[in-house]
Amino acid sequence: MSLGKLRQVKSDRAFRRFDLIVYGIVLLFVVILFILVFTLTDSSPLKGVRVFVDGKAIFSYTFENDEYETSGEGVEVENSQSKLVITVSAGGGYNKIVIDKRARKARVFEADCRAKTCTYMQLNDNSDVIHCAQHKLRVEPSDYSPDGGYIPLG
Repeated sequence: MSLGKLRQVKSDRAFRRFDLIVYGIVLLFVVILFILVFTLTDSSPLKGVRVFVDGKAIFSYTFENDEYETSGEGVEVENSQSKLVITVSAGGGYNKIVIDKRARKARVFEADCRAKTCTYMQLNDNSDVIHCAQHKLRVEPSDYSPDGGYIPLG
């Protein structure tokens, strides 16, 4: 770089008008995405829970009716006044799911897979999903939509 070019760069302003416009557009885009993601997510309380193994529904529970339905082998249900404990045998192992009827929450509290990542997840509202990849298990709210649980506009 020549000495003349170096002096020119030093004398120029840090940001030109076009730079500021681009940065403003990017910032506006980030703010809009932030608002969309955190305000349109369906965070209403759980109405029910569905359990899938390998894409097939094997269990469903509704909080309002306090009724459950099983449709598959390898599902054992222990029902008490305040909770349901579902043992699902799938993928050469098992997962134990507890549904708290009063708090309207569900979680996997025991699994025999190596990673056990599903045991750290919990369904609190309609935007959450629990997934155990090794056992091909998926626990989701009954009102969950695959597009991320967003409330439709309009």
